Amino acid sequence: MAPLQPEVYLAALHQWGGHPVQMDLDVATLTVLVGALQLSTRHPRLPSTTRRVIQTFIAEVEARLEALAPVLAQGIRLGNNPTYDA
Repeated sequence: MAPLQPEVYLAALHQWGGHPVQMDLDVATLTVLVGALQLSTRHPRLPSTTRRVIQTFIAEVEARLEALAPVLAQGIRLGNNPTYDA
């Protein structure tokens, strides 16, 4: 496979960036992914635009888990607090 050219990737992102992608994830996998994203938001060099996208995504996950089982959303909220980092 040829190396990816940045301009080709950016053109595809421009074309498909707003296209919805749906995936079936179980709650356990989703919470692991959210935890990793929460941890990434603590990195001092994470761009603020990226941080906002991640935080918006996490808020959406939290709302959906709140509707499923409030205790799951509570766990997500705890992950936003660095005090609970392992």
